[in-house]
Amino acid sequence: MPSILVTATLSFGMAFAATASAPSAAQCARIRIDMFNAMKPTLVLGAGKDLVADQDPDTLQLAVIDDYEIGDSRVSDDGQVIYIARKLLHGDDSTNSARLALFRKALELRIRLKYGDGCSG
Repeated sequence: MPSILVTATLSFGMAFAATASAPSAAQCARIRIDMFNAMKPTLVLGAGKDLVADQDPDTLQLAVIDDYEIGDSRVSDDGQVIYIARKLLHGDDSTNSARLALFRKALELRIRLKYGDGCSG
């Protein structure tokens, strides 16, 4: 039979976990900066559409797909690979926002998988 102290400690711990607050905006900003700085982009030329992530949490693989249209560019579900159309790499200012959106999505997916929805952006 568990002691009253053990029962009280477990109850307090569960209540504390249930009421823990989400990270502050400043903490989320710090998480984003740290995660961004830790990413090591790796260019994979001639990659296929089925390229599998290298399982290194610090790398961000940029799989350049020759036969992709710009709108086909996407981010893997875990944020480890950006499948990017070659046309998008050599675009002008009008495609810059599309490139940035892909990087932002990869970063946000990584943050969500590591820290949960508390810093979802």
